[in-house]
Amino acid sequence: MWYRFESKKRNMTIFILGLIYFEGRYVQKDIRKCIHYFKLASDQNYSNAQNFLGFIYSDKKHSSFDIKKAIYYYTLSANQNNKEAQLNLGVLYFQGKYIERDMKKAINYLTKSAHQNDDKAQYILFEIYYNGKFIQRNINKGIYYLSLSSDNGNTKANFSLGFLYHGGKYINKNIEKAINLYKNASSMYYQYAKNNLGIIY
Repeated sequence: MWYRFESKKRNMTIFILGLIYFEGRYVQKDIRKCIHYFKLASDQNYSNAQNFLGFIYSDKKHSSFDIKKAIYYYTLSANQNNKEAQLNLGVLYFQGKYIERDMKKAINYLTKSAHQNDDKAQYILFEIYYNGKFIQRNINKGIYYLSLSSDNGNTKANFSLGFLYHGGKYINKNIEKAINLYKNASSMYYQYAKNNLGIIY
């Protein structure tokens, strides 16, 4: 137990060193050094470092862009149940921007992240099921994930769920719920919510 605690503490320290070089807040920004420290932590199965390596390798702003390496590190992290890595991997497979779209893998990873209460994964699943563009449409499942995302404070989810209650197309019309959801989204400076509140009032 003591060894595991010390090992985790050491890996976290190495990870923070990588973050310092990535952000360039106290030292000159240096992606190479950042990657070096993240890899040290990753080699010890530190999932946050693996997720961050996936992020760096999947970002075209960096000369280190390498989508195969990104998927490799995201997968290592996702397999350790890191919900952010699961989200990022799901988005890559969903968007099909740098790799071939794979909705089965996308939904698999997004669902794992959503079940850990990641509001962004829940909202993307809502869009996937509700729109039915790449899979068979499932409105009830879409609204289920939308409600979860809204409960977790996602601004877009608050607006979208409010919009559904406002219109009453696929769920029972409820203006009071719509107003509350619009207000929640509006408090986060979401302009569409402010506009719709104006229409109701």
